[in-house]
Amino acid sequence: MDCKDFGKNIRILRKRRGLKISDIAAALNIHTSYLGQIERGAKVPSVAVAVGLANYFEINFQSVVAPIEDNYTLLRNEILLHISKLEHYEKQFLYKTLLEII
Repeated sequence: MDCKDFGKNIRILRKRRGLKISDIAAALNIHTSYLGQIERGAKVPSVAVAVGLANYFEINFQSVVAPIEDNYTLLRNEILLHISKLEHYEKQFLYKTLLEII
């Protein structure tokens, strides 16, 4: 696992969701400075913390460790997560709208 790619992916996920480092650190029971070091690629997270982060963001562990530039899985998982939370009629509307676009 490349800790710089991992940290970059975590930071992207955090910012996309408008979260603070302190929110995630508190949920995982780790120090904010440790999470900041992980995001900067200065520290390699323990396996427990890496899995905890993937679970926190509700994504596959593999998608968070792959380089973001080479991996559209992270974005796909984010989209699927948001779609899964939609009501049935909202999903139908989205589907019809996408069909019109493509």
